[in-house]
Amino acid sequence: MNFKKTATVLLASTMLAACSQGAGSTASSSTTSAAEGGAKKITIFQQKAEIYDQLVEMTKKYTEETGVEVEVWPISGDTFYQNLKTYLSSNSGPTIFTLNSQTEMDEMKGYLADLTDLEVMGKVNDQTLIGVEDGKKVGIPMTAEGFGVVYNASLYDPATINSTETLVDFIKNSKDFTGFQLSSEAYFLAGHMLNFPFALQSDPKQFAQDLYDGKVQLTDVKEFQQYAAILGAIREYEKSPLEVTYDQNT
Repeated sequence: MNFKKTATVLLASTMLAACSQGAGSTASSSTTSAAEGGAKKITIFQQKAEIYDQLVEMTKKYTEETGVEVEVWPISGDTFYQNLKTYLSSNSGPTIFTLNSQTEMDEMKGYLADLTDLEVMGKVNDQTLIGVEDGKKVGIPMTAEGFGVVYNASLYDPATINSTETLVDFIKNSKDFTGFQLSSEAYFLAGHMLNFPFALQSDPKQFAQDLYDGKVQLTDVKEFQQYAAILGAIREYEKSPLEVTYDQNT
Protein backbone atom coordinates (compact mmCIF):
# COMPACT_ATOMS: atom_id res chain seq x y z
CA MET A 1 0.00 0.00 0.00
CA ASN A 2 1.07 3.58 -0.52
CA PHE A 3 1.74 4.80 2.98
CA LYS A 4 2.40 8.35 1.80
CA LYS A 5 -1.26 8.59 0.79
CA THR A 6 -2.25 7.19 4.17
CA ALA A 7 -0.22 9.86 5.94
CA THR A 8 -1.89 12.59 3.93
CA VAL A 9 -5.33 11.34 4.91
CA LEU A 10 -4.26 11.15 8.54
CA LEU A 11 -3.16 14.78 8.41
CA ALA A 12 -6.61 15.78 7.24
CA SER A 13 -8.11 13.92 10.17
CA THR A 14 -5.87 15.72 12.64
CA MET A 15 -6.66 19.14 11.25
CA LEU A 16 -10.36 18.50 11.30
CA ALA A 17 -12.41 16.54 13.77
CA ALA A 18 -12.08 12.85 14.77
CA CYS A 19 -14.68 10.77 13.06
CA SER A 20 -16.52 13.70 11.54
CA GLN A 21 -19.04 13.41 8.74
CA GLY A 22 -17.91 11.35 5.83
CA ALA A 23 -15.97 12.97 3.05
CA GLY A 24 -19.02 12.92 0.79
CA SER A 25 -21.40 14.23 3.43
CA THR A 26 -23.72 17.07 2.52
CA ALA A 27 -26.10 19.34 4.35
CA SER A 28 -29.31 19.38 2.34
CA SER A 29 -32.64 21.17 2.70
CA SER A 30 -36.12 19.78 2.25
CA THR A 31 -38.82 21.61 0.32
CA THR A 32 -39.74 23.46 3.52
CA SER A 33 -36.31 25.10 3.62
CA ALA A 34 -35.92 28.49 5.21
CA ALA A 35 -33.91 29.44 2.14
CA GLU A 36 -37.01 28.93 0.01
CA GLY A 37 -39.70 30.68 1.96
CA GLY A 38 -38.32 32.34 5.08
CA ALA A 39 -39.43 29.65 7.51
CA LYS A 40 -40.08 30.62 11.14
CA LYS A 41 -38.52 27.41 12.42
CA ILE A 42 -35.65 25.26 11.21
CA THR A 43 -35.16 21.65 12.25
CA ILE A 44 -31.75 19.97 11.90
CA PHE A 45 -31.29 16.20 11.87
CA GLN A 46 -27.77 14.74 11.88
CA GLN A 47 -26.27 11.59 13.36
CA LYS A 48 -23.12 12.68 15.16
CA ALA A 49 -23.99 12.65 18.85
CA GLU A 50 -20.50 13.85 19.79
CA ILE A 51 -21.13 17.31 18.29
CA TYR A 52 -24.71 17.69 19.53
CA ASP A 53 -23.95 20.11 22.39
CA GLN A 54 -21.80 22.36 20.20
CA LEU A 55 -24.42 22.35 17.46
CA VAL A 56 -27.13 23.38 19.92
CA GLU A 57 -24.96 26.27 21.17
CA MET A 58 -24.43 27.42 17.58
CA THR A 59 -28.15 27.34 16.83
CA LYS A 60 -28.84 29.48 19.91
CA LYS A 61 -26.57 32.17 18.51
CA TYR A 62 -28.29 31.89 15.13
CA THR A 63 -31.69 32.39 16.79
CA GLU A 64 -30.40 35.43 18.68
CA GLU A 65 -29.17 36.99 15.43
CA THR A 66 -32.13 36.14 13.19
CA GLY A 67 -35.12 35.46 15.42
CA VAL A 68 -35.62 32.11 13.67
CA GLU A 69 -36.16 29.18 16.03
CA VAL A 70 -33.84 26.23 15.45
CA GLU A 71 -34.37 22.72 16.84
CA VAL A 72 -31.73 19.99 16.69
CA TRP A 73 -32.95 16.40 16.72
CA PRO A 74 -30.44 14.08 18.43
CA ILE A 75 -29.94 10.46 17.34
CA SER A 76 -27.15 7.90 17.24
CA GLY A 77 -25.45 7.16 13.93
CA ASP A 78 -26.56 3.58 13.31
CA THR A 79 -30.28 4.30 12.87
CA PHE A 80 -30.06 7.79 11.41
CA TYR A 81 -30.79 7.10 7.76
CA GLN A 82 -33.68 4.74 8.42
CA ASN A 83 -35.25 7.28 10.78
CA LEU A 84 -34.72 10.03 8.21
CA LYS A 85 -36.63 8.06 5.58
CA THR A 86 -39.42 7.40 8.08
CA TYR A 87 -39.74 11.09 8.93
CA LEU A 88 -39.76 12.15 5.30
CA SER A 89 -42.30 9.55 4.20
CA SER A 90 -44.67 10.70 6.96
CA ASN A 91 -44.36 14.38 5.94
CA SER A 92 -42.71 15.26 9.26
CA GLY A 93 -39.14 15.49 8.01
CA PRO A 94 -36.47 17.97 9.07
CA THR A 95 -35.54 21.16 7.25
CA ILE A 96 -31.84 20.31 7.12
CA PHE A 97 -30.33 16.84 7.21
CA THR A 98 -27.09 15.10 6.31
CA LEU A 99 -26.42 12.48 3.65
CA ASN A 100 -23.28 10.41 3.33
CA SER A 101 -23.10 8.98 -0.19
CA GLN A 102 -24.23 9.42 -3.76
CA THR A 103 -26.61 6.50 -3.25
CA GLU A 104 -28.38 8.34 -0.44
CA MET A 105 -28.43 11.52 -2.52
CA ASP A 106 -30.12 9.64 -5.36
CA GLU A 107 -32.72 8.10 -3.03
CA MET A 108 -33.52 11.44 -1.39
CA LYS A 109 -33.45 13.64 -4.53
CA GLY A 110 -37.18 14.32 -4.32
CA TYR A 111 -36.67 16.05 -0.97
CA LEU A 112 -33.64 18.19 -1.88
CA ALA A 113 -33.91 21.91 -2.56
CA ASP A 114 -31.91 23.75 -5.21
CA LEU A 115 -29.12 25.55 -3.32
CA THR A 116 -27.21 26.71 -6.40
CA ASP A 117 -27.74 30.41 -5.75
CA LEU A 118 -26.62 30.37 -2.12
CA GLU A 119 -23.67 32.71 -1.56
CA VAL A 120 -21.67 29.98 0.17
CA MET A 121 -21.63 27.89 -3.02
CA GLY A 122 -19.09 30.30 -4.47
CA LYS A 123 -16.67 29.23 -1.75
CA VAL A 124 -17.06 25.48 -2.23
CA ASN A 125 -14.61 23.39 -4.26
CA ASP A 126 -16.68 21.68 -6.96
CA GLN A 127 -14.70 18.46 -6.46
CA THR A 128 -16.28 18.10 -3.02
CA LEU A 129 -19.83 18.30 -4.37
CA ILE A 130 -21.54 14.97 -4.90
CA GLY A 131 -25.09 16.29 -4.90
CA VAL A 132 -25.27 17.86 -8.36
CA GLU A 133 -28.45 17.00 -10.26
CA ASP A 134 -29.30 18.47 -13.67
CA GLY A 135 -26.72 21.16 -13.05
CA LYS A 136 -28.25 22.07 -9.68
CA LYS A 137 -26.28 22.04 -6.45
CA VAL A 138 -28.40 20.48 -3.73
CA GLY A 139 -25.90 19.97 -0.91
CA ILE A 140 -23.15 21.77 0.99
CA PRO A 141 -20.10 19.76 2.13
CA MET A 142 -19.68 19.89 5.89
CA THR A 143 -16.36 18.27 6.72
CA ALA A 144 -13.92 15.64 5.52
CA GLU A 145 -13.49 12.42 7.45
CA GLY A 146 -9.94 11.29 8.02
CA PHE A 147 -8.81 7.68 7.93
CA GLY A 148 -5.43 6.58 9.17
CA VAL A 149 -3.35 4.99 11.89
CA VAL A 150 -2.86 6.85 15.16
CA TYR A 151 0.51 6.03 16.67
CA ASN A 152 2.49 6.73 19.83
CA ALA A 153 5.73 8.36 18.71
CA SER A 154 7.34 7.69 22.09
CA LEU A 155 7.14 3.93 21.50
CA TYR A 156 8.66 3.70 18.03
CA ASP A 157 9.78 5.71 15.02
CA PRO A 158 6.92 5.77 12.48
CA ALA A 159 9.45 6.27 9.68
CA THR A 160 10.46 2.63 10.15
CA ILE A 161 7.02 1.50 8.98
CA ASN A 162 6.77 2.58 5.35
CA SER A 163 5.30 -0.46 3.61
CA THR A 164 2.93 -3.36 4.13
CA GLU A 165 5.86 -5.65 4.85
CA THR A 166 7.35 -3.47 7.60
CA LEU A 167 3.93 -3.06 9.23
CA VAL A 168 3.37 -6.82 9.20
CA ASP A 169 6.84 -7.34 10.69
CA PHE A 170 6.05 -4.85 13.44
CA ILE A 171 2.83 -6.69 14.28
CA LYS A 172 4.65 -10.04 14.35
CA ASN A 173 7.25 -8.67 16.77
CA SER A 174 4.83 -6.98 19.19
CA LYS A 175 5.23 -10.02 21.48
CA ASP A 176 4.28 -8.99 25.02
CA PHE A 177 2.01 -6.06 24.17
CA THR A 178 -0.77 -5.29 21.73
CA GLY A 179 1.05 -3.36 19.04
CA PHE A 180 -1.87 -2.74 16.72
CA GLN A 181 -5.43 -2.23 17.93
CA LEU A 182 -8.71 -1.91 16.06
CA SER A 183 -11.94 -0.42 17.38
CA SER A 184 -14.27 -3.32 18.05
CA GLU A 185 -17.39 -1.90 16.36
CA ALA A 186 -18.28 -3.69 13.12
CA TYR A 187 -18.38 -0.56 10.96
CA PHE A 188 -14.78 0.25 11.88
CA LEU A 189 -13.57 -3.28 11.21
CA ALA A 190 -15.19 -3.58 7.79
CA GLY A 191 -16.74 -0.48 6.27
CA HIS A 192 -14.21 2.12 7.35
CA MET A 193 -11.00 0.15 6.85
CA LEU A 194 -12.08 -1.04 3.42
CA ASN A 195 -11.85 2.56 2.24
CA PHE A 196 -8.06 2.21 2.05
CA PRO A 197 -7.66 -0.36 -0.74
CA PHE A 198 -10.56 1.12 -2.68
CA ALA A 199 -9.13 4.66 -2.41
CA LEU A 200 -5.76 3.51 -3.75
CA GLN A 201 -7.27 2.50 -7.10
CA SER A 202 -6.65 4.89 -9.98
CA ASP A 203 -10.43 5.33 -10.47
CA PRO A 204 -12.20 4.10 -7.30
CA LYS A 205 -15.71 4.70 -8.66
CA GLN A 206 -15.07 2.75 -11.86
CA PHE A 207 -13.27 0.04 -9.88
CA ALA A 208 -16.31 -0.36 -7.63
CA GLN A 209 -18.56 -0.63 -10.68
CA ASP A 210 -16.25 -3.22 -12.27
CA LEU A 211 -16.32 -5.18 -9.03
CA TYR A 212 -20.12 -5.02 -8.96
CA ASP A 213 -20.23 -6.20 -12.58
CA GLY A 214 -17.91 -9.12 -11.81
CA LYS A 215 -15.09 -7.83 -14.01
CA VAL A 216 -12.52 -7.89 -11.19
CA GLN A 217 -11.89 -10.10 -8.16
CA LEU A 218 -10.56 -8.57 -4.96
CA THR A 219 -8.24 -11.53 -4.44
CA ASP A 220 -6.41 -10.57 -7.66
CA VAL A 221 -5.84 -6.91 -6.70
CA LYS A 222 -2.50 -6.03 -5.07
CA GLU A 223 -3.90 -3.46 -2.63
CA PHE A 224 -6.49 -5.91 -1.33
CA GLN A 225 -3.87 -8.64 -1.02
CA GLN A 226 -1.79 -6.30 1.14
CA TYR A 227 -4.85 -5.31 3.15
CA ALA A 228 -5.59 -8.98 3.79
CA ALA A 229 -1.97 -9.56 4.86
CA ILE A 230 -2.25 -6.84 7.50
CA LEU A 231 -5.54 -8.18 8.87
CA GLY A 232 -4.13 -11.71 8.84
CA ALA A 233 -1.11 -10.62 10.85
CA ILE A 234 -3.31 -8.82 13.39
CA ARG A 235 -5.49 -11.89 13.82
CA GLU A 236 -2.55 -14.25 14.18
CA TYR A 237 -0.06 -12.29 16.28
CA GLU A 238 -1.86 -9.63 18.33
CA LYS A 239 -2.95 -10.58 21.83
CA SER A 240 -6.11 -8.48 22.13
CA PRO A 241 -6.55 -6.22 19.08
CA LEU A 242 -10.27 -5.55 19.67
CA GLU A 243 -10.13 -4.32 23.25
CA VAL A 244 -10.48 -0.67 22.20
CA THR A 245 -13.89 0.91 21.59
CA TYR A 246 -14.90 3.99 19.66
CA ASP A 247 -15.74 5.91 22.84
CA GLN A 248 -12.28 5.21 24.28
CA ASN A 249 -10.65 6.70 21.21
CA THR A 250 -12.49 10.04 21.15
